[in-house]
Amino acid sequence: MEIKENFVTFLWIERGICKSDICENDIKRYVKVLGSDDKAQLTIMDEYDECVEVFSLSDGFNWYLVSECLDEIDSETAGFELHIQKSSTSEIMTVYSWKAFFEYIENLNLFELLNWIWKLIERCGKMVLYVPLGEELYVETKSMIVSSKMEDVDYKEKISAQERDKIVKKVRENVYVKDDRLISLIPEDFEIIESRGNNEFTSVLNHLQLVLCIACLSNYTEIKEYSVRYDMRGYKLVDGEYCIRDAKDVSQTSGVLYKIVQWVYVDDFNVIDKCNIVRNILSLYIRKSWLEIGQEAYTAIISGYKVYLKSSVDNYLQIKNEVVDKITDISEKIVLVAESISTRVRNNLLALASFFITTLVVNTISTEKIENIFTKDITVLSYVFMIISFGYLLLCNWEMKKQKEKIQKIYESSKQLYQDVLCEEDIRNIYCGDTIYNEGIKLADDMMKKYNIFWIVSMGVVGIG
Repeated sequence: MEIKENFVTFLWIERGICKSDICENDIKRYVKVLGSDDKAQLTIMDEYDECVEVFSLSDGFNWYLVSECLDEIDSETAGFELHIQKSSTSEIMTVYSWKAFFEYIENLNLFELLNWIWKLIERCGKMVLYVPLGEELYVETKSMIVSSKMEDVDYKEKISAQERDKIVKKVRENVYVKDDRLISLIPEDFEIIESRGNNEFTSVLNHLQLVLCIACLSNYTEIKEYSVRYDMRGYKLVDGEYCIRDAKDVSQTSGVLYKIVQWVYVDDFNVIDKCNIVRNILSLYIRKSWLEIGQEAYTAIISGYKVYLKSSVDNYLQIKNEVVDKITDISEKIVLVAESISTRVRNNLLALASFFITTLVVNTISTEKIENIFTKDITVLSYVFMIISFGYLLLCNWEMKKQKEKIQKIYESSKQLYQDVLCEEDIRNIYCGDTIYNEGIKLADDMMKKYNIFWIVSMGVVGIG
């Protein structure tokens, strides 16, 4: 008996057998589990392998017609071919012989296997294999499920297209893969969530996950027939070739590397720095093979990153303190300018008051009575001084405006200086959304406004008097 199966066909061939041994139950068990979109046919042959009759099994199966056909064959031996054409558009791929199917994927080279898996995930969002015949089997990752029970099949995608694109984009920005179509797959696709039954498929998934982890962490990767060529530049240059047939159990190594990949690419924070730290530390642990990587390497990476962060935090706090001091100085400068100009306005008013008081005292002493103090000449002179005082007030307000514009430019320039070392959000947080600066401006404006109002009221009273 010869059974062949791949992702589009299933073929069971048996020749030179006794007609009575062609069992009805053997045929019916395949008909019973036939996929809804699959098409099947049974071909009966004589002893010379000549086709006698072809029966379609997709629209129902009548064993009586097969029996009649077998009776018409003169020889005692016959042959048959059971051929199932599997649908290439169905969300579920039915696997009729797991052994034959597994032999098929084992014979694919690494590049072909990854491409085959990606085509199924890309087409349906998730690779679903239903294995209704044989032993109990269940393997689940976020992007694929293999099950011998239809009730266990889950179509729901656990990795959205947006999530995948985001991770793929970050990976492509930090690594180079010779054929980067394979980077459309990510290590998460092969992370085993649950596995039941004794099956060798989990080992295949672990190997594929290890290959993608190497691709995500190295500087350069090339996928070959049964191996991955890598080049990683850390504290040491590490290059070589990992063959997927070199080791049987890589689950521990692939698990540790998957944690590292998740840690590097899980968010947008410091991805480049994380990659550099990972490559530096892994280059010290890899002497001959990636299989030397264990949990201690992951621990060393996390510790190294914490040391890096501490250094970065110290620098960050130093920059933050510098910025805060600069903001405080600018705010104080605004208030000092306002106080200086307000003092000049106040002195202006005091000068006018002194003029009027002096005029009052001199005239009172000379006439020995308080009447006819403001003669025509003194009144004209008073209005002249008031006009000059008003002009001086305008000049002070203009000068205040120019000083504010100058300080505003200094303030904005200080922001620009830190854009190379701080992100926009950090700058916004450190500058408190310009709150401190705006409060200083408001205080200065309020101060000038009060003196302007006081001057206007005072001159109004004097003018009317």
